[in-house]
Amino acid sequence: MVRNKIVGSILGGALALGLLGGGMVAYAQTDPATPSAPSTETEEVAPAVPSTGSSRSSEWIDEDQALADALGVELTALTAAQEEARIALIDQAVADGHLTAEEGETMKADGSRLRNSSQYGYDKNQFLADALGVSLETLEAAQLEVYEAELAARVAAGDLTQEEADLKLAQKAAAGYIDTASINTQVRAAQEAAIAAALDDGAITQAQADALLAYLDANPYSFSGFNGRGHGGHGGRGHGGGRGPGSLDTTPTTPDTDTTTTTGTGA
Repeated sequence: MVRNKIVGSILGGALALGLLGGGMVAYAQTDPATPSAPSTETEEVAPAVPSTGSSRSSEWIDEDQALADALGVELTALTAAQEEARIALIDQAVADGHLTAEEGETMKADGSRLRNSSQYGYDKNQFLADALGVSLETLEAAQLEVYEAELAARVAAGDLTQEEADLKLAQKAAAGYIDTASINTQVRAAQEAAIAAALDDGAITQAQADALLAYLDANPYSFSGFNGRGHGGHGGRGHGGGRGPGSLDTTPTTPDTDTTTTTGTGA
């Protein structure tokens, strides 16, 4: 019982951020909407700790060049690998049915990236490591080196205090130990239970219940560790887990890209 209450309190915080997705509280009172397709829209992720200035890392170091240097490759090779990984990720999403072939071709042509790909179980770092021909551990070690250099530059410039920088490093290290897959499974179970209860109470119709489940299938919840609600992360992978410098989430090149607190190194 105590354990259930603890789990319930954890899920309660997650569900308070959007049990059935954004705007779904009012959904039961309206006609069911068509489930949305995977989105490529921009979503900004709030910094994990307060910052006194801009969070765009490109203002502090050249992340692409720094990552290339840390990996011991030419910048042109890194850029080519980022593009190869971007295309491979889109192709995988098409193959797995998360995108239509037409959507995939459009994204490849206009330079956009698959948004929140971790919700489908994809590790963008793995795609980039494969394209570079290096191990995931090698890539993440290089990304950590770049991240530490960025934080040091921001501390030196007065954008962060040393305490804030230390906290960011601790968050990055600890994030890899969060079993996000288990959390996502628990949240989905709670969502389905809520829909079933609402249906039993007559608060929603069967058609609305079916539409809500379809919405959840198209827009699965994905926990992002210490950054709060977010859209992903690797569950229980150990050191280096989660998104960091050089991940495929982090380089905006078109209006349809993701923006995070570290930019400039991903494809």
